[in-house]
Amino acid sequence: MGQSPFITLSWADFQEALKLLSATLSSRSFSCIYGVPRGGLPLAVALSHRLDIPLSLEPAADMLWCDDIIDAGTTYLQARQAFPQATFCAWVAKKFHSELIYALDLSHKSEWILFPWESADQVLVEKKKYLAKSGKKLI
Repeated sequence: MGQSPFITLSWADFQEALKLLSATLSSRSFSCIYGVPRGGLPLAVALSHRLDIPLSLEPAADMLWCDDIIDAGTTYLQARQAFPQATFCAWVAKKFHSELIYALDLSHKSEWILFPWESADQVLVEKKKYLAKSGKKLI
């Protein structure tokens, strides 16, 4: 069996990230928690329960904004520009921004991340689509 094309994260890894993020965020105040569809929703829901802060389907100025990963940073930077007063967090950071709160540093890794709520087959399809759109080759 060959090497996996992914860094595979487990539900246990998710629980550890929640503990770290909850401890970091518990002293702050937010009107709501917003999760970027699709990947940010599991983190947003879990933090909403842990921090007892309402989950919102719409972003707000003083929200806690959640995503699964900050990779190229495109989604994060757009949200940061639109909501400069918000607090931003992610489970995984591959590209750092000084205002971002994150649980896991994978900036030194080039592999794609397989989150516990994803299937490997679907992630491979998404990776192929992304690489075709960007003009890069599948490795």
